[in-house]
Amino acid sequence: MPWSQITNIKGPPGEKGEAGLANGSFSKLLSSHLDLYVSTTGDDTTGDGTELRPWATPHRAMRELFAYIMTPEASATVHIADGQYTFSEPLEIGHPNGERIKVLGGSVGSSKPSSSDLTGNAETGNTAGSQAFNDAVLAGYYNTRWQFNAPQALLCTSGNGVTLDQILVRGAGQTTNAGLSLKGGSVNLGINYSGNVAFCNCSVGVGVAARSLKAPGIQIVNCNTGLSVSGGTAELDSLVVANCSEQGIDCSGGYLQAIMATSQRNGASGVRAYGAAVVEFSYSNCSLNNGDGIEARGAATVTANSSKLRNQTRSGAVASGSASMSLDSAQLSGNQMDGLSAGEHATLSAGYGQILSNGQVGLSLSGCATVKAAGASISSHPQVGVSVNGPAYLDAFGATISSNTGGGVSIQQGGAAYLVQASLYGNGGVGIKVQGDGYVDFTGGDTAVTLSPAANTLGNGRGYISR
Repeated sequence: MPWSQITNIKGPPGEKGEAGLANGSFSKLLSSHLDLYVSTTGDDTTGDGTELRPWATPHRAMRELFAYIMTPEASATVHIADGQYTFSEPLEIGHPNGERIKVLGGSVGSSKPSSSDLTGNAETGNTAGSQAFNDAVLAGYYNTRWQFNAPQALLCTSGNGVTLDQILVRGAGQTTNAGLSLKGGSVNLGINYSGNVAFCNCSVGVGVAARSLKAPGIQIVNCNTGLSVSGGTAELDSLVVANCSEQGIDCSGGYLQAIMATSQRNGASGVRAYGAAVVEFSYSNCSLNNGDGIEARGAATVTANSSKLRNQTRSGAVASGSASMSLDSAQLSGNQMDGLSAGEHATLSAGYGQILSNGQVGLSLSGCATVKAAGASISSHPQVGVSVNGPAYLDAFGATISSNTGGGVSIQQGGAAYLVQASLYGNGGVGIKVQGDGYVDFTGGDTAVTLSPAANTLGNGRGYISR
């Protein structure tokens, strides 16, 4: 491992005998600002938390803060000096007045790594090579680094979460359940980052099971699952998730807002939403994942408008069950299977989207799925541009379907499509083929398109094209 996992600093015992957890007795009143100091040269026994006599662990500082009841005007900052810290116990960061407590790392580099920097040296998933590469990138920016060799790293089980800034949190691999775990707390629970926090090498980078997390700009790399949301609310705009072994983002419940986010080079799907999860992933990038770009299953709702879903080993986006997905003005390109697939009772919107140069079908519908793709551009696929297997329904008013080698549109088994004023050109085979009780309304569409059966006649097992 790039960092030592041998020498461990054990946090002080809590009131309940839980090593490293903050369980104070609230015996003091704080009515002004309090500064506490932690350093690699400090001592939890002989230190007093001052700049001249710092403590060795943030655990000791949090225990001290748990001795205080804070008046409305009071606040506190825990200053963590530059250096590498290694812990054998998790750190509880919940406090009744946590919204007025900041834990601040020493310093950071001049330029925060971006998603284009955290590439894992072009390797997919959490490999030795991708981990070493991303470790070096993050360690070059964060001068305060926390290594947790423990079943958990950061916990917020009650109270309000403190603000973290300028800290890299690293786990011990598969033995670490979560870099940050939110399991409880008061109604107003919130963790607020200014963006200079990263998590790596954890089983779950960040796990939100209850209450709320506000964490714009955090980065999660080389974990098992990057972000897990099973309840509560997570607002993680500008999130970066990269090189995780499984899903980059996994949501089984709750609400996730991740605007202008990136999920890339993960070992499974970039974003997976199921159950009753609600995910906002608009203006984001999902690329080079070893699975689908975005999966929406069960009763999940996913909004990914104006996002780019490119170069996955499976499809750009998949919706099934009773899921709802919006991909208006999105680009789905270069994916090895379908660009966009909807099945069962899913509903999907892809208005004015671009579905380009995917490995199989551009837009595929089956079951009872319903897709609205008005004004979409669907082109350059080796199979058909659009496939509808009934009783699925497609509304592609004014769409452009072009240069698809296997044909423009295929309707089968009672499927139906509304292609009024659609433009079809340059497709191989048949422009529009309808069979098996399928139906297409092609009113006002291109006149030079080859049709099977001929317009306004039954054929191909009761297929019908209306002109």
